[in-house]
Amino acid sequence: GSGVTHSFESFGYSNGHFFNHDGTKLFVTLTNDVIYQYSLATAYQPTTSDSSTNVNLNTISGGANNSPKSGSISTDGTLMHIMDSTDDAICQYVMTTGFDFSTISLDDTLAANSHHSSPMKSFAFNGDGTKLYLLDNDDEGIKIKNYTLSTAFDITTKGSVLSTMALTRDFMGRDPEY
Repeated sequence: GSGVTHSFESFGYSNGHFFNHDGTKLFVTLTNDVIYQYSLATAYQPTTSDSSTNVNLNTISGGANNSPKSGSISTDGTLMHIMDSTDDAICQYVMTTGFDFSTISLDDTLAANSHHSSPMKSFAFNGDGTKLYLLDNDDEGIKIKNYTLSTAFDITTKGSVLSTMALTRDFMGRDPEY
């Protein structure tokens, strides 16, 4: 199909996008704090979108997401994580019905200043959601911090740093040191 077409210029500009675990849903984050969710008939093929819904994060009780960027969603669609680039935090939203924005609420926020010393640049979960990886950089270089989650995809169950991998910048052609 030709897919659903949206012009975001009147709503804001795209800050990022992410897919659900099987590629049948595409999420687009906009600079005006709105997230669009597209249902895809063919996995990872945006041109096969046949419907869309959206949510303004500022209208969610307890939530105000400033300039949302990257994101992720749990395999069952009940936990969505959005990187808040203005406040340097990961916001965790819960949906009582998976992938249903009408049931969304803010659950928790993982702020950079309370969990590690430098600004977060991005984040990722492993496939089963039991590990959280935070990427940041400071005067010492780029660091990837690894946390274990006792409940899959739930940042409120994060323990202390399991490991830190430092990537050094070396312009002599050698591989980064881990």
